[in-house]
Amino acid sequence: MKYFLTIYNYCNIRRQFLIVLLSLNINIAFGQTLVKLDSLTKVLEAVYKRDQVPRLRLDSLERQFGFSSIQVKKQWRLIEKNDSADIEVVTQILDTYGWLSESKTSKTANSALFSVIQHAKLNLQTKYIEILKEAVEKGNAKPIQYAYLLDRVNMREGKLQIYGSQLSVSSNGNQYFFPIKDEPNVNRRRKKIGLPPLQEVAFNSGFVYNLPVKDSLKNKLVVTGFVIEVDQAPISDVSIKFGTKVVAKTNADGFYKAIISKDFLKEQLAFEKEGYILSEPPLDNQDKEVYELMVMLTKK
Repeated sequence: MKYFLTIYNYCNIRRQFLIVLLSLNINIAFGQTLVKLDSLTKVLEAVYKRDQVPRLRLDSLERQFGFSSIQVKKQWRLIEKNDSADIEVVTQILDTYGWLSESKTSKTANSALFSVIQHAKLNLQTKYIEILKEAVEKGNAKPIQYAYLLDRVNMREGKLQIYGSQLSVSSNGNQYFFPIKDEPNVNRRRKKIGLPPLQEVAFNSGFVYNLPVKDSLKNKLVVTGFVIEVDQAPISDVSIKFGTKVVAKTNADGFYKAIISKDFLKEQLAFEKEGYILSEPPLDNQDKEVYELMVMLTKK
């Protein structure tokens, strides 16, 4: 019954949107300068609710059942189904009208455009990020929205993030900031667009963060991620090696962060721990700043 209601709600939203789109196109065709966007606003507000409500439930589900529980995985399947439906509506709006401002719609409707693109596939994020940047310059979107999308795109393309908005999460639910460009000055960049210091973000998320004094990533590469077992349990004290040199070890969450020079890429990468089968995953030859690898080790 829940599945039927989900499909029914989606069909209603899509039908509403198509009616609104047809109406607006007719208005434009007849040369009307003032277009009523009330119906379109309602569609976007419904999209925003579908995007956010299931995600807001994740925290309570993770606390109650565990980060890797069946209940959490089921919730993610619902989220992915909603995302697939919502992206179709939002991209049609963006392609037809551009990035609609709060003044033309509402705060919630404007947020829906950002939220859905933020959760979209990389090819769509890269397609619309320049539209969002232009919208910020015109006052039709918030600088924070662009910062978050830029960080998300950079992370997925293997680049250092700029504002520190993106985190990696272990199978235990613990969080780590994805590597940041010019990290000693990240809080200054965040302050300019109205974001709090990373120390505050970390504290509210339940972990400790210390802002570095020196930029350890300048002219370096980062290989980072988690090492887990088949059941997704983290494996600690795994040696991450390039050739014969150990460049990092995993912590209790299976998390590792190796800062290396480009010369290391010529060497064979290996994940090694006594009692486990050696893993030597290949690194792609793309020109990246960050290589993110989830590695699974099997016991001998």
